[in-house]
Amino acid sequence: MILHSTDDIKNASDRELKEVTESLDLRARVLAGLKRRASEVGLTKAEYLARIEADAAEERDCHHCRGTGKHRRKPPRSVGVIHPSSADSCVLRLYYDVTGEYAPKPQFKPPLVFTFAIGHAMHDLTQAILSEDFGDAFEPEKRIEIGTLIAGNTDGLLTLPSVRVVVEIKSMGSEFEGLKEPKPDHRIQATGLYATALDAPVIVYLYISKQWPHDIKEYVEVYDPSVFRRWVRTKGERVQEALDNDEPPIADATPAECAECPYGYVCPQRIKKSAGKAFTVQGGR
Repeated sequence: MILHSTDDIKNASDRELKEVTESLDLRARVLAGLKRRASEVGLTKAEYLARIEADAAEERDCHHCRGTGKHRRKPPRSVGVIHPSSADSCVLRLYYDVTGEYAPKPQFKPPLVFTFAIGHAMHDLTQAILSEDFGDAFEPEKRIEIGTLIAGNTDGLLTLPSVRVVVEIKSMGSEFEGLKEPKPDHRIQATGLYATALDAPVIVYLYISKQWPHDIKEYVEVYDPSVFRRWVRTKGERVQEALDNDEPPIADATPAECAECPYGYVCPQRIKKSAGKAFTVQGGR
């Protein structure tokens, strides 16, 4: 059975789908890669000199400078599109992402910068291990676009003889222990947008705990087109309609999302709500 496109799902039996999905086991691959890294043997002087000589003879482009020898800053996040990682956000936030009229201003606490850095490091290491294991079959940071509204990069696209797989890597804190399946917003991101854009029939979610001993949970799912259709109906169409009418949509953020929104300083509903609170406090004096 070969699953290289979402159309191939229609011709597969439940047993065949189960056989393909159960054969992946990327969690075992990552754990084996971590074991290799942890037990990596150093070099003798002779081996070191041979490695230096071999590296000098091999022309390779530096990941940071692209072979120019000059430092290159990390490119900024794309502006003017909806990013799959935030696609489940408030429609007004998505609208502001697309128009690019206002600069997003983060609302999270400074210590979270460390937390985010830890997550990025775990993410990068996992990608590196999968690249070592699968070679060119694994494409990290695969670019996707859906029309002119959505653009971003997958964590990875794995193309094997029997199946093409979108790989989604997530690091997680205290929520990890209670996790039983992919989170809804992650499904929108990977199944709804990445897999739709890449016509990938299978999605693998790898969740990595930030807490020692950094366990990994793996969830393998077959593509479900209803995830994308539901997102289009609840978010995409509303953003597109607002753009067509040149009229910002009404915010639909949860209280927690609203409190952390990077566009809170220009959100009409947020400003109105804050003004109402200030008036109540003053009136109470």
